[in-house]
Amino acid sequence: MKKINRTILIIDDNPDDLEFYKTILSKNSKLYEYETLTAENLEDGLEFVRNNVIDCCFVDYNLPEINGLEISQEIKKENNSVSLPIVLLTGEPHQSIQAEAARQGLLDYVIKDSVRSLKQFEKVIEKVMCWSEKLQKKEDTND
Repeated sequence: MKKINRTILIIDDNPDDLEFYKTILSKNSKLYEYETLTAENLEDGLEFVRNNVIDCCFVDYNLPEINGLEISQEIKKENNSVSLPIVLLTGEPHQSIQAEAARQGLLDYVIKDSVRSLKQFEKVIEKVMCWSEKLQKKEDTND
């Protein structure tokens, strides 16, 4: 079976977290091969969105200059698509942030400590990739 190439953008100001996600995504997946793009700030993240086809985006909630919900809105504007799956990553659970993420149409809200193992993060990735494929098929039939 041929693997499907997917590009994942991760925006997080913590270099250790970025390295963790890149390491997991560099592992062999049964279904996908990942190209992982990482950015430590909004401007670098938006540059990737402008110049690449992104299949999904993981955004840290707590960045120095802007929060993850605001970044998600900027990405959606830049991407001209509501179909880009975006997952909000945060170190602390807050129901109000989770509710706002859902209201804005983000795919998921993930507590960083809950994805500290390979198996747990792979589950999140598989969910995101399945969602991405469904959205892509829907867009293809609407063209």
